Amino acid sequence: IDLQDKLHQNICRMRKLVAIGTHDLDVVEGPFQYDAQPRDEVSFVPLTEEDKEWTGKALLDHYNTDPGCKHLKPYTKLIYDCPNYPVISDAKGRVMSMPPIINGAHSRIQKGKTTNVFIECTATDLTKAHIVLDTMVTMFSEYCSEKFSVEPVDVIYETADGGVESTETTPRLSSRMAEAQLTDICSVIGVELDAPTVCELCTKMQLGPASYDEATGTISVTVPPTRSDILHAVDIIEDVAIAYGFNKLIPGEVPPTQTVGGPLPLNHFSDQLRDDVAR
Repeated sequence: IDLQDKLHQNICRMRKLVAIGTHDLDVVEGPFQYDAQPRDEVSFVPLTEEDKEWTGKALLDHYNTDPGCKHLKPYTKLIYDCPNYPVISDAKGRVMSMPPIINGAHSRIQKGKTTNVFIECTATDLTKAHIVLDTMVTMFSEYCSEKFSVEPVDVIYETADGGVESTETTPRLSSRMAEAQLTDICSVIGVELDAPTVCELCTKMQLGPASYDEATGTISVTVPPTRSDILHAVDIIEDVAIAYGFNKLIPGEVPPTQTVGGPLPLNHFSDQLRDDVAR
């Protein structure tokens, strides 16, 4: 749950880009369908209100007014005014989730009872969806009876007339290669390191196996699906510095010219103007 919350807050942009759902696979039946239904026709028992069924619109009205559901209120505005609400249902039509708001009570995960977990991610950004799904799956797989084992799911995209447009197998769980120049690494962190040491430090940061090409002076690392934060060579350099230890880095020379920092006049004026407008 903590992992879901952290992902929802940052890369998911408060569920604007991606919403995550986890379900007890043994109480639902595939294939699963993700579509949009008229908000007054959506009917299910939500995870938070297990005493009765709610329609989609009535449930969002409840979340907007009930103090006990204030943690869900910020998300209601994402779909509140839409005529149709997104719904995930199983083969028997049982609603599993109304993303990005709440899961259904029927497929909730129960401590001590759930043994098979179904993870779904709905999104408006496909790239972010794959990153979040890979992260969730890899983290969950650590606790599987057969460690680090997952079952793939085929996602079938349909055309307007019900035909098959494309099929994609998820999660991808693909690794990729990234590179950084050895001279750049040593220059930025201010320490002369040899190639084997840098490769070892990269491996410590889950970027292994790492290798060194002497002809080009390039360190090549393997980026696993759990390290979506590696976007540029400077990210590799930062990881090398972390693995080496910030406390062991030698400070550079103090510049001969002592200056005092301060905002540019234009930025200072903009801040004052922004403060007055906000009052």
